Amino acid sequence: MDTPATDALLTALRDSMLRLGIRQTSLIVGVSGGADSVALLSGLAELRSEFEIRPIIGHLNHQLRPSADKESMWVCQLGKQLDLPVITEAIDIYRRAEQSQRGLEETARNVRRDFLTRIARDRQARIVTVAHTADDQVETILHHLLRGTGLAGLAGMSATQPLGDECTLWRPLLSITRQQVEAYLRNLDLPWLTDESNLDPRFTRNRIRHQLLPHLREQFNPQVDQALLRIAEISNETQQFVSTLAIRMLDELQMSSTENSVQFHREKLIGTSPLVIREMCVEIWRRQHWPRQSMSQKHWQWLADLVIHTSPHSSLSLPHGLQATRRRNTVRIERPNI
Repeated sequence: MDTPATDALLTALRDSMLRLGIRQTSLIVGVSGGADSVALLSGLAELRSEFEIRPIIGHLNHQLRPSADKESMWVCQLGKQLDLPVITEAIDIYRRAEQSQRGLEETARNVRRDFLTRIARDRQARIVTVAHTADDQVETILHHLLRGTGLAGLAGMSATQPLGDECTLWRPLLSITRQQVEAYLRNLDLPWLTDESNLDPRFTRNRIRHQLLPHLREQFNPQVDQALLRIAEISNETQQFVSTLAIRMLDELQMSSTENSVQFHREKLIGTSPLVIREMCVEIWRRQHWPRQSMSQKHWQWLADLVIHTSPHSSLSLPHGLQATRRRNTVRIERPNI
């Protein structure tokens, strides 16, 4: 018999699948073995006949802990119990981080996403799903705030986002708390793995989870989680509105582009809000598949100033060697051949 905990999780999954039209398809489920991913997998297994879906487990062994190989074996056994295929891969994340000169958290996140996307492509699955919860959303928003962020950062993680041209990343549990997840698993007597690295204070997210958020709840606002989630909801609505305007404006411009350059007329942009101009520039980067990781809010603002001529400079150097140049009524953005 269903309990409120199982009802909440299965209802969230059902509602999201109906809203997005997820039916009669294969989907890749990112499973670490932790409570969140086990609950997501269990819920999808419960609904597979109802929605005619074919879940495929994707498990990445990060080789960060001595227990990593045992955890991979545990996930494989879970797949057998649920009669679901399992695809595993082991990658030395420490070495990848050193090679890329990026942080361990960022490297692990990027490698994991690439792994799941690759499986989806190989298995012709159009959905990759991961088990981010409301707690993860709160931590993400707070992390963005601490680093400095714009509207997109305040909006947190979206329920869906594109992964390439034919695949979508799906986060169906963003309305479900970690407490609800664990209650769901206990009600069904389902075990899960505990990742000891989630207690490691070297990682920023862990310090936010175990130090900053408890302090904010105790000393400032017991409802700080709900407050941050409301900010995310409002920011997401605003961001979508601004993005729609920016895309429409970009489509109306007389623009020419190659793989490494974009040129557009700027007359229609005079008097436009810098907020919309910044978002239009972000959309250009998306369409050109140019790297955005090093583009800060400052860079986007400089670019907007150049476009609408509030900057005295007629050229601007940007990360990754990109160069923006204003010539009378046109702006040209070029990336060096690499």
